[in-house]
Amino acid sequence: MEKAWQIFNVLAVPDKVMDTREEEYPETDFWGVITMKQTPFKIGVDNEGRIYYGFNMNVITKTDD
Repeated sequence: MEKAWQIFNVLAVPDKVMDTREEEYPETDFWGVITMKQTPFKIGVDNEGRIYYGFNMNVITKTDD
């Protein structure tokens, strides 16, 4: 579960919206906005004993014309 929380914490910013429009490459014509909707939850366990986790998020993307 630790890895699922690490990924969640990278995507979940304090104001609840990750806006990629002004990140490393402001000259890019592609942008996205990510909002986390739910914290990590257990999906299941496979035959090898690995546990799968998931979380829900919204992703909005746009290519500028």
